[in-house]
Amino acid sequence: MHGTDDRPYVSFASGSFSGAMTGKICAKGAQGYLERASGSISVPSQLVFIANNDLEADSATQFQFSDPDNADAGEFSVLIGGIPSPTPGTLTNLDTCGGVVLTAVFSATAACGAASNPAACPPGCAPYGTAFAPTCQPITPRISYQAEAVDDCVLGTQTPLGSWSLTFSSVTLIDPPDGAFGTGEYLVHGTLSASLVGQDADGGTGTTELELSF
Repeated sequence: MHGTDDRPYVSFASGSFSGAMTGKICAKGAQGYLERASGSISVPSQLVFIANNDLEADSATQFQFSDPDNADAGEFSVLIGGIPSPTPGTLTNLDTCGGVVLTAVFSATAACGAASNPAACPPGCAPYGTAFAPTCQPITPRISYQAEAVDDCVLGTQTPLGSWSLTFSSVTLIDPPDGAFGTGEYLVHGTLSASLVGQDADGGTGTTELELSF
């Protein structure tokens, strides 16, 4: 299933994850597309696969967590670039740049109070507000699992983590690039399999296996 009136190149995505974190991305819980991203002085134009969930939508309709079962919301983001051509085929983290991130979000429960010294907020709290009158506010706890290629597609090298295999079974040009440096969008269908590594000091450990269809 794909397309909306204003974004006909979008392919709705769903899938599951297992291992250190288990659950599923519901039908239409995420969306993905292939884009010819415009370049800059330091970064050439490149094909980029982008997938994510709508952060403005109700997360309960996008994610179902089995473990951790107390997660209130989820966030999912994929940016895989360096794709050589808009054609069907399979690419891995060794062929591409970018990363994949899956995050469980929890309720902020820390009691911050009216701390007199925001520079020394209680555990689970952080200073927010203006520079002249900051106050200690609860931090929203998160646990993230991610995979990263050796290059982030934009700023340069990063520490590689985990792995992925991205397969396009079909690629259709929907919005042609406007000029030599313009962007263009492609409707794509396929799968993404990723091995995601826990990276949070507050609990993200082990590995989560992600399977996504779009």
